[in-house]
Amino acid sequence: MFRKPFFYLRVSAVDADLLKDLLDANPNSCAQAKVALHFRHGCLIRFESLPLPIFVGTVQRGLLPMQIVVTRGELESLFKLEVQSTVILDLSAVKRGRVFNLDLRLAVKRELQGLGRLLGAAEKIRAFLVLEAQAGGLGGWQEVFSSSWRWAGAFGACPQDEEKLMNSLLGRGEGSTPAGDDMLIGAAAVHSMIAASLGVSHFQRMRSRAWLECLNSFVPIFEECTTSASCTYLSAACRGRFSSHLIGVLQAAASGRENRLFENCRRLSRHGKTSGMDSLAGAALALSTMRRLPAA
Repeated sequence: MFRKPFFYLRVSAVDADLLKDLLDANPNSCAQAKVALHFRHGCLIRFESLPLPIFVGTVQRGLLPMQIVVTRGELESLFKLEVQSTVILDLSAVKRGRVFNLDLRLAVKRELQGLGRLLGAAEKIRAFLVLEAQAGGLGGWQEVFSSSWRWAGAFGACPQDEEKLMNSLLGRGEGSTPAGDDMLIGAAAVHSMIAASLGVSHFQRMRSRAWLECLNSFVPIFEECTTSASCTYLSAACRGRFSSHLIGVLQAAASGRENRLFENCRRLSRHGKTSGMDSLAGAALALSTMRRLPAA
């Protein structure tokens, strides 16, 4: 590790929402950040002008909401910096480069009319998880997918208990993104699609919107409940922004492309120790719940 007065970060691409936030907060087109944490596949940096940390990494494992994309060589240089080293972004250069948008509703616009197919994908995702590993971050899959699991009602089935169960899941588990958060993010992706869809019943659509409102009610206390990295992704989920691989799973499921569904499940499952699998489990639980609801 070495310490320099500052490090100019050369950016390959940036999330559209993040770029807007940075430009709004830095009218002089120069944003300053500190290295906050090193991971195996990227780094978290914390901008002086933004409340939450931002992930910097390559496109090798897909795109994350609020991500800054760099080359492998640039990431290796970032890895050499000590925590609390200063990183500088020239926003005038960044905004001339590539920008990506991880708005789920834009990404799956073509699939929204026939979203009924999506609800049938729960069993396929569950089968994939059982074959891939014995357990996720909150226990074995047999327990997680049973109706007696203690958090089974947190995914859309029990409006009366939803707030209490969601609160209990926030921050539950180990690592930089606890398993409970990852499961809620997977469920939020499903409910975001259903809430925007014309291919489901009015009752299902209203139930998903109510679930999302419940999750949104926790935004002010995310930082008290969980890690800073999870706060970034939960906040993005509340705005309908999700990882490219999770979007890919739902796109493939809604369009009925089974081969692509399993391919995207495999890609997402490789995120973190169990993070990707926990997101898939949350999506499967939300799909199962919504499928059981009356169609009128």
